[in-house]
This record gives sequence, structure tokens and C-alpha cells, in this order.
Amino acid sequence: MTVREYLDFICDLKKVKKEDRKKQIDAIISMVKIKDVYDRLIGNLSKGYKQRVGIAQALVGNPSILILDEPTVGLDPNQVLEMRKLVKTLSKTHSVIISSHILSEIQAIADRVVIINNGKIAAVDTITDLSRRLSGSSRLLLSFKGPLKEVTAGVRAIPGVTNVITRNSSDYLHEIEIIISNTSPDIRASIFFVMSKGGWPIFEFRSLDPSLEEVFLNITAGK
Repeated sequence: MTVREYLDFICDLKKVKKEDRKKQIDAIISMVKIKDVYDRLIGNLSKGYKQRVGIAQALVGNPSILILDEPTVGLDPNQVLEMRKLVKTLSKTHSVIISSHILSEIQAIADRVVIINNGKIAAVDTITDLSRRLSGSSRLLLSFKGPLKEVTAGVRAIPGVTNVITRNSSDYLHEIEIIISNTSPDIRASIFFVMSKGGWPIFEFRSLDPSLEEVFLNITAGK
């Protein structure tokens, strides 16, 4: 089948009204960006386009929930980025459930994670909270140019910060590790404002929390 024939066939299966089909399909092919292959045979399409056609047929009938099984498998880096954008777009109007063993992809896309081990649910939470649960606290790395003592004192005074550790220090650049209480809210904005007020440039600011892969291995180890 061509993409056009296939989507029309799916409309028949899902009993989409004839008068609603064109408007619905036009919106779908625009969203998943398959308009330029609409009249081509699906068997001749690239892996990335085939994935998009699969998502397009899932969207026919406007379901409230979409279940995607490893949607980025076999795609090149550019196609992976496009697929991530598409899933993010779909998540604004649908509940999207992704099943995947590629945990880096889940970490880049998902708002909430369910870890299943031996057929049983082992954990359900946001990635941030799962990481905090594993490490006992949350940690941030801050690299900056400015007075080490003043920055350390300013960051330490932020509610929720339990400790500040100097990792590297030179005449040009300082690097500190910020330990945050498990119960504290997101304090990244507060840290930014401390640095901004002092006029101290930030060179690097990132999380040191365990990755989703580390969390998964810890939760499922020996179980």
C-alpha cells in the first residue's frame, strides 16, 4: 500500500466518518511530517518514515492514549531527535506510554517512569525522584569564575542546600559540588540568581544524580 491507501484503510478499521477523514488525515500527516511521502509505497520508505507512518496510523481516530514500542530503534541520530520532538508534541494532547530498553531515550523523553522487573512493577516515579531515592540526596555541579568563598557562602545560604564541596579550584575557574536535601524543591533558579546578582559567570551547571540506567540496575540487581 501507499501511505495514502494505508491511512484510508486504517480509517475504515477505526470507523472514522467519511466526512471527517480528510481533515483528520491532513492534520496527522502534517504533524508527523510525512506529506512528502504520502503517495509512496510504504515498503520503499526509510526506517524513519516507516516509524512515522506507524505513529500516523495510531493517531487515526484521535485516541486519548498512545502506546509506542521503542520508537527510536534503528533510527539515525537526526531521526532520533525528530522522533523525540514528535513525542513531546504528542504528549501535549495525548497520554503517551513508551516501552523501551534504551534508557537514555527514556531519560530524554519521559516525565514519569515505571520500572518492570520479572513481570512486576519495581518502581514508579519521576526520574529525578528515583535518582534522589538511590543516592539519598540530589547533587549539582557548578563551574564558575568568581570569588570561591563568596559563591560558596551564597549558595550554602539557599534553603535546601545541605553542603557545598570544592572539587577543583584555580586562578581562572572554580568547581563546586552542591548537595541538596531530598525534601527540598528545585533550587536551580535560586543558584542562578545568586550567581547573576554577583555578576559571576557560569561555565557549567549540571546534575550529578545517578542516570536512569544506574537507577534501573540498582533497583533490579539480584531480583
